[in-house]
Amino acid sequence: PVPPAAVRAVAELALAAGAAGLSLADTIGTALPAEVTRLVRAVAGDGPVGVHLHDTRGLGVANALAALEAGAARVDGTVGGLGGCPFAPGASGNLALEDLVHVLEESGVDTGIDLEALVDVARLACGLVGRPVESHVGRAGRRFAGPAAIEGTG
Repeated sequence: PVPPAAVRAVAELALAAGAAGLSLADTIGTALPAEVTRLVRAVAGDGPVGVHLHDTRGLGVANALAALEAGAARVDGTVGGLGGCPFAPGASGNLALEDLVHVLEESGVDTGIDLEALVDVARLACGLVGRPVESHVGRAGRRFAGPAAIEGTG
């Protein structure tokens, strides 16, 4: 864990040196949503802040939602959860964009992204590199397929 004050100090140095924005990374996938919230809040407001998240322990989407709630303007991810971390044994791929798009759309946030097309792209990309699709939505599909299964939901 990195203390928010230390993150803030490095962010201030980067901005003073001319950085146009900031990106906080959980490259090995150990962050918890409360930690993400504290770190994003420590630097939010000084310039655009984004997050780069891995889903090693299944917290990628929860961490992304925490970051957005805390003021992050950008969330990095990959289709199919592709990626990894060569210096962190056991670290899985990046946050799967289709999982994040799914939860945002199901929560009423219009992302402007066609989820089915995104899943198709994830399958294509993963197939090209010989890896299975790691996303939950890529494996299990949407929460509800087709027309709203329950009145008032999408």
